Amino acid sequence: GHNLSAEFIVNYLNDKYFLVAEENDQIIGAIYGEPLKAGGAVIWILAVADNKLGQGVGSALLKAFEDNACSDGRKWTVLYAPAKSADSVKFYKKHGYYIGQGYLECAKDL
Repeated sequence: GHNLSAEFIVNYLNDKYFLVAEENDQIIGAIYGEPLKAGGAVIWILAVADNKLGQGVGSALLKAFEDNACSDGRKWTVLYAPAKSADSVKFYKKHGYYIGQGYLECAKDL
């Protein structure tokens, strides 16, 4: 992958759909998505530092993203996660997402 420049982030990413979790001036998680024309939002990336897994960082980022999408008039979200990851399946089910086949397509009405 490539590192995103500050200029790219400021000029391209919407601050409602690109959120970062920080602790002691260090990034410990991030979520990125975008609104869709069909009234929903897609989540492209949800990442949490390995040493912060299971501590609520991902849940907080997901909730903040969903809240922002809802306040922006979005009615649902969709994301894709690897189906072979039992932790991913458990996490998204816990948050009310419907689980698809093969590669997870997770959708939720807001």
